[in-house]
Amino acid sequence: NHPGLFVPGISALDPKSYVAFLLCGKRSIDLSTASTIHYYNRVHNNWDGGATGVPLDVMPEVFKPWQAIGTTHTEFSRTCGLPDNIPVYPGGIDAFCESVGAGGFREGVVVEGSGTSTCISRPVPVDMSSSLHVLPDSSIRIEAISSGGACYKWFQECFADSDLFTLTESIQADRPACLIFLPYLAGERSPIWDEKARGVFVGIDLQTRADTMLQAMYQGVGFAIRQTLESMGQGIRCVRAVGGANRNDKWLQIKANISGIRYERMIELDASAFGAALIAAIGSGIYKKSDFDTFIQPQTVFEPELKVKPEYDLLFSSYKALYGKLRETFEEMYVCAHS
Repeated sequence: NHPGLFVPGISALDPKSYVAFLLCGKRSIDLSTASTIHYYNRVHNNWDGGATGVPLDVMPEVFKPWQAIGTTHTEFSRTCGLPDNIPVYPGGIDAFCESVGAGGFREGVVVEGSGTSTCISRPVPVDMSSSLHVLPDSSIRIEAISSGGACYKWFQECFADSDLFTLTESIQADRPACLIFLPYLAGERSPIWDEKARGVFVGIDLQTRADTMLQAMYQGVGFAIRQTLESMGQGIRCVRAVGGANRNDKWLQIKANISGIRYERMIELDASAFGAALIAAIGSGIYKKSDFDTFIQPQTVFEPELKVKPEYDLLFSSYKALYGKLRETFEEMYVCAHS
């Protein structure tokens, strides 16, 4: 449809690869990101346009995430105040790097990164059905929840006259709110994959107040996370929490209680940038993956309160059933909103 975009000399680059190009003049993409693109052939390590019709001349050279693609020496890099000859590494997708920065490369460790959305990742042995990790000899399973942290911002805007910090402090994580909240404020990705789904509160009555609705919102996101965790297999021994939304102690305790799994909030919450730096450290030969535990440490541990789990289990069962009961209604509302 746009042949002018595919003329000789033009390359297709994702944003981080474009920044790397500006720094060192090399047109590249990392192997992990390439493995998420359907027409990259992992067996033969090349691009295979096939039925897509994409002219392969525009596709960049593939490098391992920890492999230097060049060094700083451009006008752009000098304008940034960077001296020449600094190695430039391609790194990887933010959520993949986040998994590294939170220590999500150990058996039984899952990383939950919550900002506006929530990404949940788990390392798996290399296989063709999973994307390649940004670390050697590993694949990664990653799922996303569309509105994890955005639900909090939405609630804050709706209850602008309320002090959400005070409301949160009044919540007792060992006493579940008897409300159900579906956190589908922007549709939902994992595990239902339905752009037409919408947010719902069920169980409101004349006695319902903002603090109960806030707790139900925390629980609804926690239930969405548990549903995704259960789809990621057995043997999860802890969840490592990073990202801005995971500064909230009460919310983390609720997540631990709902899932029945220990939560560990990491010292470094900006785990994507931290993980990218660690990948570069591997490439430079300064550190090995076995050295990372020295840097990657939990700050606070939230053990699940198992005595309250049966109550959360009952609500979780109702939560899972609710989407199926409302799916047709969501479709009707979607048609109404887009007519």
